Amino acid sequence: MSKKKKHKHSFQRREPRQPGQSPQGSPSPSRLPAPNDLRQDGWRAFKAGHYAAAINTWEKLDLSDSTLAAALAEAHFRQAAIAGLGPASLPDLERATSLVPADPIYFYYFGLALHKLGRTAEAMDAYRRAIANGLSRRGAGRAIALAALELDPHTDVAAIPGLSPEDRLWLEPLANFLQGKPQMQQPQSLLGGITDRLKITQTPPARLVFDGLMLLADKKIPEARQALMNIESKALPRSVNAVRWYYIGVGAAHAGDIVLAVEAWKQTQRLQPNLTGLHDNMAAVYARQSAAQTESGDWPAAAQSALEGLDILPGDTMLSHLSLAALDHAAHNAAQAGDWATAAKQWAEARQVLSNLSGGGSPRPILHNLALAYEKIGQWENAAEAWRAMLRTKPRTKTKEGFSKEQWAWVRRRVIECYKQADRLDEAIIVFRQALKANPDDADMQLDLVEALLANDQQQAAFGELNKLLKKHPKDVAALSRMAELYGASNDWSSAERVMRQALDIEPDNQDLRRRMAHVLVERGYQFCQRQQPAQARAMFENALKHAPDDYNMHFHMARLEFDAHKPDAARQHLGHALELGKDKPDAYMQAFVCWIIENKLDEAHDVLARAEATGKLTADFYIHAGIECIQRSAPPPDMPDPFDLLMGRRRARPPQRKELGPDARRALGQELLDRAIALGPEVDVLRHIISELGPNQPELSLAYAQRLSKHAPDDPMAWIPLGLLYGLNGQVKEAQEVLRQAERIARKQGNHEMARDIKEMSRAVADPFFGSMVRMAPLLDEFGFD
Repeated sequence: MSKKKKHKHSFQRREPRQPGQSPQGSPSPSRLPAPNDLRQDGWRAFKAGHYAAAINTWEKLDLSDSTLAAALAEAHFRQAAIAGLGPASLPDLERATSLVPADPIYFYYFGLALHKLGRTAEAMDAYRRAIANGLSRRGAGRAIALAALELDPHTDVAAIPGLSPEDRLWLEPLANFLQGKPQMQQPQSLLGGITDRLKITQTPPARLVFDGLMLLADKKIPEARQALMNIESKALPRSVNAVRWYYIGVGAAHAGDIVLAVEAWKQTQRLQPNLTGLHDNMAAVYARQSAAQTESGDWPAAAQSALEGLDILPGDTMLSHLSLAALDHAAHNAAQAGDWATAAKQWAEARQVLSNLSGGGSPRPILHNLALAYEKIGQWENAAEAWRAMLRTKPRTKTKEGFSKEQWAWVRRRVIECYKQADRLDEAIIVFRQALKANPDDADMQLDLVEALLANDQQQAAFGELNKLLKKHPKDVAALSRMAELYGASNDWSSAERVMRQALDIEPDNQDLRRRMAHVLVERGYQFCQRQQPAQARAMFENALKHAPDDYNMHFHMARLEFDAHKPDAARQHLGHALELGKDKPDAYMQAFVCWIIENKLDEAHDVLARAEATGKLTADFYIHAGIECIQRSAPPPDMPDPFDLLMGRRRARPPQRKELGPDARRALGQELLDRAIALGPEVDVLRHIISELGPNQPELSLAYAQRLSKHAPDDPMAWIPLGLLYGLNGQVKEAQEVLRQAERIARKQGNHEMARDIKEMSRAVADPFFGSMVRMAPLLDEFGFD
């Protein structure tokens, strides 16, 4: 059993109840899935953390069922958590609020995402909905209060619900500042007689400013700066105080104290933003610092200095060019060192600077490098967006310095590939269609569009695109092959065979096409088996073998056909050919082993096993698979047909009792093989695998392995959970509840309270008299996420 992964982000919530029961087998490919199947498909995807797949599945169902709507809302919410509080999370959060409009948490996080993007008014609407629905979340009041103050600085903070006394204390200075109120003065006792030790002068403060400026004019820079710093600013008019701070900055800049110069000019800008020379001085000091760092080769520091200047002086031309050069050099150095995350950050900053600079040149080189960096760190959607932005720089008319047609086609392919990697096929489809509009005869591009449509569950649209492609390019072998696959996916193997023959007529020696044709013929053969037409089935299998004589799977198909026709010698010959072709493939030995186990020929099964072990390639998984096959086929229910009979589409009577060892021997062999798997280890992982494979259908045997697992992992609640559930399946309710209480205690001790709650729910479930029936209808292990 594998541990269920838990997300650590603050979005995490308790999982909704399972929407419906799991189906009793997969749907036939010849019909659309029933709604109940779709519910279960979505649930399995949800439990595996594949929220996008769960969403795509559940959105197709009738959402008037409140349970299903709640599950779908939670899937959207978790998908938003993966995207973070950014633009990509908004559609999912908005959908969650529409599905469950009474949930305050959905509205609160929707508000946070909008707030972060600067859409404060909309964020406040979402916050109000959250409050109206009974929001109770620590720290939420601060975010709501900040939004309220942004919209109206005169908001009464005390009237905002959900604020603690600490929150109000934290917000009070900000509210006072925004509302122009005087700040709280320090208690007099804290001044401790400092004023007694100050020299009180009767000279007017404005005159002291003038004296400081005279010292500066005499180039007595340290004395001038000190004199200006010592003047009490409260007694100065605002304009005079602005001049004072301006010249403090001048003195600091002359002395090389860039930090003080910048701080002084920030004060000046606050007091009198349009003071003559202020802008130029600030730009000059940042530029000087950045240039000095550039000369020393400290590109990151040079970029930082220029960017700090741009924070104060947005769009300054000199600082913009300095920052662009420094960021580009720093990013290239980071990329060469393999630090692509830093490189991406720096090229993204360069892109932003360039977007604010009029006449700064083409962003194409920066976008190209940025996209490559995003690809390197796996940020596929960001990479696609960067490539797409680069596409938008394509000139409308051909220029000498422009990219070639092939280069732009390459960029389009990168856009599409990145969107595929990001699982944003909807965006990829848009780009494909745009690309095909520009080049309608590009067959490869149209095939890519087909793949994107299929991956996006748009089968009919994909068929339409393939038909259009084949009308323009009737001999496109790749398109014909893909069309055959689509027919096969809909269980129309007759049409698949027809299309594959067209492809082989064009390229008769194409080995890949021949293998695909063999697969199609095998599937047609099994269809004839199901229709009780053995002669037609044999013709298909033999034809498949002619197309792929070196494929050991074809010989296994023939062997099974011969066994079904009671021709063991012919079957044995095909098994020999298969093992010769697949002598270095564990899968070939597994298939041969299973054939003999089905036929209850244990001597031959042991012989195959010995040959497989002689290769030295067998793993614990091989022994587990082989052992489970033996156990599952050891004692089929008396009224149930043999599974191989169902596979072959026949209902023949069981053969008379053979002289070989009976069903119990197969079970014993299976347990022996599982013991070999455990010996190979690691023991805990192998035991989990065995328990998950045996499952509830072999509760007595599974229980023995679960007992071993709990002894080897006594501090792991995931080792105790299957033991408790299996005790319950065996009717030992008291033991089951005691074991589950132990698992709950361990989970709580480890701080996993959500798991502890789930285990407590299991403890109640095992006492239900219908527990066994419920597990077999919809396995409890899957319901709680313990697969």
